[in-house]
Formats: sequence, structure tokens, C-alpha cells
Amino acid sequence: ETSLVLSPDSEFFKFFGKAMKPASKDNKNRFVGELITAIGLLFFIEGLFLAIFPSRIKNMLELIKNTTENKLRSFGVVFLIIGFLIIWYIKN
Repeated sequence: ETSLVLSPDSEFFKFFGKAMKPASKDNKNRFVGELITAIGLLFFIEGLFLAIFPSRIKNMLELIKNTTENKLRSFGVVFLIIGFLIIWYIKN
């Protein structure tokens, strides 16, 4: 017998179901605007850290270089989940 981990009525599918519906032209433009804003914010924050803490950034990059791939992957998954939860909270 096969059972679903997530039911089709779960919040997960309700959240992503909205994103998968055919979007009107206005919604597409809004999505593109939000995407460009998010990318701009990413560049702004990275640039700010590089401008204010260049030596710390170099030290952190060296630390990342010496960290195992599995540990980096684990950190990546944790930050991915945190980011998803923040976006989910803001959008709902």
C-alpha cells in the first residue's frame, strides 16, 4: 500500500498551487518585479558586507574552502528551509 507524505489538501500544495496557476499579465509583471527586487537585495547585502568587512569575508571564504561538502550541503538545506519558511510566512 502506498501512502502520501503530503496530502493534496495540505498547506504545501495550497501554497504552491497558487504559484502554479496560469498567471495574468499583471501577475507575471508583478512576479518579475519581485524577482528583480529580490536579486537586487541579494546584491546589495553582499556588496555591503564586502565593502564593510573585506578581511572577514576572505577569512570566511577560506573557512568554507576547508569545510566538507556534506557539512556545506547541510547548511545549504537549513538555509533553504529557513528562507522558504520566511517567504511562506510573508506570502500568507
